[in-house]
Amino acid sequence: MHRTRLQGITGQAQADAGRPHEAADAHVLAALPVKADTCRAWDMAPDAWALTVRMPGDSGGRGSLLWPHAARQAPRRIVLAPETVLPVPAHLDDASAARLALDWTRVWNALARRAALRADEAVLIHDAHTLPGRLAIHLAIQLGASPMAMARTADDFPALFAAGAVEVMRYTDPWPQLLREHGGVDVVLDPGDGARLDPSLTCASAHARLVLLGQTVAPDLHLDLPRLLAKGVSIIAASWSPQREAHLLAQAAVQFKTYLQAGRMPA
Repeated sequence: MHRTRLQGITGQAQADAGRPHEAADAHVLAALPVKADTCRAWDMAPDAWALTVRMPGDSGGRGSLLWPHAARQAPRRIVLAPETVLPVPAHLDDASAARLALDWTRVWNALARRAALRADEAVLIHDAHTLPGRLAIHLAIQLGASPMAMARTADDFPALFAAGAVEVMRYTDPWPQLLREHGGVDVVLDPGDGARLDPSLTCASAHARLVLLGQTVAPDLHLDLPRLLAKGVSIIAASWSPQREAHLLAQAAVQFKTYLQAGRMPA
């Protein structure tokens, strides 16, 4: 993700809150320095610009949204559709705030829509220390599932337990065997290149869903196909494109706002 430098390109950021083109207290200004009341743009090539805006009204809160684009050029005029703008928790830094709309929609699409994660299921979340991983923990809890989190080091444990993870393990632990002994998992979320899908088969329950969130594949990826077929496990490619599937932004935003109302905030 690269912050965009667009010398001299400015435009009026606007919101449509029932009245066409109601002006918001923000301007598109990607050239640095960026003032507190401006809209910041990051290039999320090849599909979208990630934007953070100061929301209209007296609260002065930030919002996170995506602007799908076909060409690699910044929008000069932006119309903010309120239903697709995610309210940003105050403690998130600017880079995480900009990525929030993208990461949340990807995670929501993968778990709630494609994997159809259900209440009382167990979900294994790889790279849970990242923002998408923490969002996946919160979403799993909201859906009534039990999140099992994989972390880099023991230093990540407190934050992941605080986020709501039922179990937290390191990759240096014998995690596939430990999870199998605890009854296995129904869904595996791998936000990377799929390199952890094969060891995840060890702890996958019958008819589990292995969900690949990334858009690249490990060059030496190997899957134990006989074991996969014997367990009836499904592999779901859950990549999401803001350009091709922009209509999902509003659906994902509804779930995010529900989850904020429940008192859950991404750490």
